[in-house]
Amino acid sequence: MSHYTEVSIPLNDKEGIIAALSAAYNCDKSCIKISDKGDIPLYGYGGDNRSILKEKDPNYAPTCDIVLSKKYVGTSANDIGFKKQADGTYKAYISDYDKSAWKEKESTFKQTYGIHKVKKAAQKNKWKQKGEIVKKLNGELVLKFSKNVYRKF
Repeated sequence: MSHYTEVSIPLNDKEGIIAALSAAYNCDKSCIKISDKGDIPLYGYGGDNRSILKEKDPNYAPTCDIVLSKKYVGTSANDIGFKKQADGTYKAYISDYDKSAWKEKESTFKQTYGIHKVKKAAQKNKWKQKGEIVKKLNGELVLKFSKNVYRKF
């Protein structure tokens, strides 16, 4: 069995995580289980519920708020979960076995999450996106926004 470890990525936006998982794993939102109660168990490659194990067991994984089913992660994979913490951030739970596959998806995940956060902040401040997202040769993404300012004369 592959055991789960915590992966630290500063995440605090549930919809951003869902959008990023969808993009990274090329699936729609229906492939992701979501709960506001944090009660979704993580399953191992053999279909075993890792959340019922004792916490000291290296194969233990807590129940989570957001779960990507193992069938979307890859062959012989385990579920990937995100659990909301007391401070409002989410902690990712990815099995040791799936970490190498995660590394291949992590860039897309982070970029999609970042775009989501930027667009959300822009919308809150009433900024409008100008044009398409441009990807530079070095991998950086460029988003342009404008805000209409009206002055009375």
